[in-house]
Amino acid sequence: MTVTSASPTIGIGESVTLQAVAKDAAGTTLTNRVITWTSSDPTVASITPAGVVTGVGQGDAAAAAASEGKTASVAVHVRRRTEIERVLDSIRVAYQLPALAGAIVTRDGVAALGATGVRRAGGSVAVTANDEFHLGSMLKSMTAGLIGVLVDQKKLQWSTTLAAAFPELAATMRPEYRDVTLRDLLSQQSGLPRDPTVTFSDPTPKKQRESLVRWALVQPPVSTRGVYYYSNVNYMVAGVMAERVTGMAYEQLLVTDLL
Repeated sequence: MTVTSASPTIGIGESVTLQAVAKDAAGTTLTNRVITWTSSDPTVASITPAGVVTGVGQGDAAAAAASEGKTASVAVHVRRRTEIERVLDSIRVAYQLPALAGAIVTRDGVAALGATGVRRAGGSVAVTANDEFHLGSMLKSMTAGLIGVLVDQKKLQWSTTLAAAFPELAATMRPEYRDVTLRDLLSQQSGLPRDPTVTFSDPTPKKQRESLVRWALVQPPVSTRGVYYYSNVNYMVAGVMAERVTGMAYEQLLVTDLL
């Protein structure tokens, strides 16, 4: 028997799922074996027949898996959760997030810091306040999600080209961009510049985005098509493509078609 999950550190009330495997003498994994889970101290950590261990009280316990006379165990450390961790965990559970971290920062520095949940959805390794969280452009992932919805609705195709999406600009856009596809935009392989270098004074954001497209498609490529180059303009242009096929403003599309 082997417990494949790392030794977890969890707070009181937090849960992680442990996993174990049974193997024969040759090391071959045995399937369809009944595995029984027990806790050395249920007042510290309880555990279900499915291997879900929950922190009950502060301290240390051992979670053991047994099958056909063979056993294996893993240490479980349960610590008392802080006030901010209790707040974060209530939010995490309400929105079914694998993990959530947060801090209270004042002019004097960090007043409180906490993290709750697991590093990977369905995993058993608890997240910590020292883990690194990606704080990149969330609007790009939301735009990609919106585009995916429109592709599913047959309003766009991953192979839709810029010339097809903006036929009135096909003759004036640089020839390097005419065959650039929606997939090229979302995978950062179009050759378009990273950011606009001019300011658009149109009266609405939608019209400003239209002006950005006209500007972008006459700029010299910054890289060869098919080569990765991070560009915010790529996703702005994709957003306008979504506006074109729906007749709706990007902000409204996010609410009605994605959220």
